[in-house]
Amino acid sequence: MSMNILPAQPAPVAVKLRPRQRTKSGQAMSGRILTNEYGGHFFEMTLSYAPMLRAQAADLIAFLHYQRGRGGIFTVPLDQLSGESGVRVGNFCRFDNDSKIHVITGTDPVTVSPLARVPGGNLVTDNLTMRCSLKSDVQEISLAADGLIRLEIDLVERV
Repeated sequence: MSMNILPAQPAPVAVKLRPRQRTKSGQAMSGRILTNEYGGHFFEMTLSYAPMLRAQAADLIAFLHYQRGRGGIFTVPLDQLSGESGVRVGNFCRFDNDSKIHVITGTDPVTVSPLARVPGGNLVTDNLTMRCSLKSDVQEISLAADGLIRLEIDLVERV
């Protein structure tokens, strides 16, 4: 088992992806709202797993401990979030000269959000993975009275 790739089994039953664009906002006495972007764009992801036996969860638990909190960097396949393959509005992509994940916002011409950080590069839409780390130094592994382990993992994109 590679400790740089999230184990494929067990597979999450639900994936929640949250785009984060940091902005400051203030409202003037007139009611006008002013905003300013700062800090760049990144994704947060929550992987939810079905209740499982300890033997089923063993590789995942070992993987989480190996990461040693937020310091470990690993990849997570985005297969579950891919739509139809290719360059389609709403699909995830990246450029072959950067690890940042983007969303395709237009196809003629191709536009992505957020804008590419590194100029050039070819658009990649297949077999995407997101470079991640754990969002917190604490990961909760719940063992219920029925003997099943319940687990959710919170991740943050690392670029």
